[in-house]
Amino acid sequence: MSKQENFLQDTLLWIDKMLIDNEIRIKDVPYRIRLALPSIYIMAFRASRSVSSHRYVGDMWVLYNDILCAEVPQREELLDYLNRAMDWLKCNSEDDFYAFQADMDKEILQELQRKGRDYAAIVKCQLQDKNTANANNIVSTTDEMQ
Repeated sequence: MSKQENFLQDTLLWIDKMLIDNEIRIKDVPYRIRLALPSIYIMAFRASRSVSSHRYVGDMWVLYNDILCAEVPQREELLDYLNRAMDWLKCNSEDDFYAFQADMDKEILQELQRKGRDYAAIVKCQLQDKNTANANNIVSTTDEMQ
């Protein structure tokens, strides 16, 4: 690992620890660091989940605003994080979920919807592949038994 990679890894561990210990929140981490180390959002959501849904939504707004400012390659990854965060919120606080969703930009909602369709198509293909493999196994096992 290079010195820069070691530095980023050490920085990530340090920030993760401070998030878990509630010493800082995701909004306290500079924007450029959040984009350089996007897994920070995951740790922030884990920490805020244990506090309250209100805090969780606040952290979601930080991510949402970062998505609005991010360039395309990073935006895609951040949209994945937002999608997962929204799934958790919907399961745990539907009122907060619908309030958050109601205030979102139409373009972001459409991107999330597109990603949902993309994920559904991938899952469908994977299931078809598994079903084909299972059917082939059943046929070969039946042939072997005869």
